[in-house]
Amino acid sequence: MKLAPKPAATPAAAPAAVAAAPKRKLHEKRIRTSFALPESQIVLLVELKKRCLEFGMNVKKGELLTAGLQLLKYLPDTALEAAVLPSMRAGRKNAPVKKRKK
Repeated sequence: MKLAPKPAATPAAAPAAVAAAPKRKLHEKRIRTSFALPESQIVLLVELKKRCLEFGMNVKKGELLTAGLQLLKYLPDTALEAAVLPSMRAGRKNAPVKKRKK
């Protein structure tokens, strides 16, 4: 039993579908970094995560930091200057010296 050949797609329909599709933004390369935050700011991030959960949005700390950066972008210079906190002391606390096993 032979099947009937499939009708060929019209060439005019394909370019229209491609043109109508929105262009996807390429993902930006992520750079891993490490930084320290005061305990009060970590607590604030946890509180903001809980607020987001109240309206059904589960977010990560990094997503909250990204959202904060996007909001800071639109502040006027005077408000941005007021929002910037004093810098923390660089480095880590002195770790106790480990004794070597003999």
